[in-house]
Amino acid sequence: MNRFLKGAMILTLAGIIVKVIGAFSKVLIARILGGEGIGLYMMAYPIYQIIVSISAAGIPVAISIMIAEKLANDDMHGVQQVFSVSLKVLTLLGLVFSVALYGSAQWLIDSHIITDPRALLAIQLLSPAIFIVTILSCFRGYFQGFQYMVPTGTSQVFEQIFRVSSMVGLAYYFIDRGLYLAAGGATFATFPGVLAGLLVLIYFYYRQRRVRTQMLAQQNPNINYIGIEKYSSVLIRAIDKREELALDNLLFMRMDAEEITDYFEPGEVGRIYLNFSDPWPKDRHAKRRLTSTTFLSRYDQILQRDGVVEFKTDNRPLFDFSLEQLQEAGWHADYVSYHLHENGPAADNIMTEYEQKFYALGNPICKFRAHR
Repeated sequence: MNRFLKGAMILTLAGIIVKVIGAFSKVLIARILGGEGIGLYMMAYPIYQIIVSISAAGIPVAISIMIAEKLANDDMHGVQQVFSVSLKVLTLLGLVFSVALYGSAQWLIDSHIITDPRALLAIQLLSPAIFIVTILSCFRGYFQGFQYMVPTGTSQVFEQIFRVSSMVGLAYYFIDRGLYLAAGGATFATFPGVLAGLLVLIYFYYRQRRVRTQMLAQQNPNINYIGIEKYSSVLIRAIDKREELALDNLLFMRMDAEEITDYFEPGEVGRIYLNFSDPWPKDRHAKRRLTSTTFLSRYDQILQRDGVVEFKTDNRPLFDFSLEQLQEAGWHADYVSYHLHENGPAADNIMTEYEQKFYALGNPICKFRAHR
């Protein structure tokens, strides 16, 4: 099926589910709040809709267009840069609008734009949702750029489920404590809804490791990549991903890195990638670290004459230790960086799943490339 049509069907189905749930919720919330309570709710909620329209309208489309252009040129680094910049800008924008709504709520009452003072709480409790929804719009734009609509559709459904269930639950709980509290609870329910939608998108984002793997293998079809993993449970997941990609130059082996010289002939390997290895923090386990002199000696045996080792980590103590081990083992560092993505995603670098996670958190990524 055409990918565009499939995506359209997914979003249409999600839209239908959202509408059905929404229609059901209107009946329940009307029975709980009554006409007066619905009036208080409707004084506040349109303000949220207006601010969302200003702060997030059109943003997913704009982001998706930019990402689609980068993907068309096989520019995965550009994709990450667009997403990273958009996420930072929208986070700041969401924070500004959220604080502005909370701070201006009393002014809206005092200036009689909102005529019932009891709507004050309902307006203020919408501010957390403003902050989250702008971030959510960035993630939706990211996936739409890939024409991958499952995350967007799933997040819309989860958002509506959590919003409606929270709205009904909070309104019912507070109705005996005051109508203004019940209306406030109903508007606050928007927050757990958009938060649930965002968490769904983050989950899909970190599961999208196959794109990074695919880019590395596809960009170098004449190079064979062999992934080494000690544990079968992890390896099975990797094999499943590999079958989805149908790449002939991506293979896996279940083995312990300590036995690497038993599996590869001298001079057989061109490059070794060590990505976010176990730091083994205790001193007595230093020899188990994959950048120790013990392992460097093993790599030296199987690497070609011009072979290199590339190492990336967010663990600064491990990185410092690794640089010391290079010097002790007589290796030479061709490239060293303590903040690989300081000015945005680095060129000529394929981000791993962990790397994207740490990069999104703002953690500096350290990298070296070395030869014997």
